Amino acid sequence: MAFRRRRLLAATVVLAALVPLAACGGDTDRGAPRNLSGSQAPSAGSTPQADGPVVADVDELLGDQVLFGITTHDPADAALADVALKLKCRPSVVQLFASVEKGISAKRLAEVPGTPLLAMEPWHNTSGRTQPAWTLASTIDGRWDERYAAIARAVVAYGKPILIRFGHEMNGHWYPWGTRNGNRWGEFITA
Repeated sequence: MAFRRRRLLAATVVLAALVPLAACGGDTDRGAPRNLSGSQAPSAGSTPQADGPVVADVDELLGDQVLFGITTHDPADAALADVALKLKCRPSVVQLFASVEKGISAKRLAEVPGTPLLAMEPWHNTSGRTQPAWTLASTIDGRWDERYAAIARAVVAYGKPILIRFGHEMNGHWYPWGTRNGNRWGEFITA
């Protein structure tokens, strides 16, 4: 039994070491970021819509490349350079969190070296998992529409590709958008 655990641990360590190498393409210039943000907006993989927003063609933007991303408390360029030095692979995607209540600015998105992955959290971030004001029904009913619109305006003003992650870990009970807090089956998809 102990032998199996050691083999599993060894396999896990090897996989953990190979993932960053694969994400960097196994090339010799592993310190160079794969930045999807580019300096032009809209990009070749984007189509302007009649009313203004840009819709990205994900296949054209990403192709077959593997992305390496991190979540960090310090998304500054120097901190990412330190990660790149240690892992021999510079992250190209950096996750940052924003409560829907407080929002985010285009300036904050622009400070992220690489492509931002914006984790939007529908809650008041210091009030715990039970928040009657932040049920999924309140999002569905439009109570927070102006807050979502402010985030959308910041993303449009940012003007580069961005990944958006809404309500992560929704299948748990530790966030107000999860399985408790008065939420009902199917509301997450509607929200």
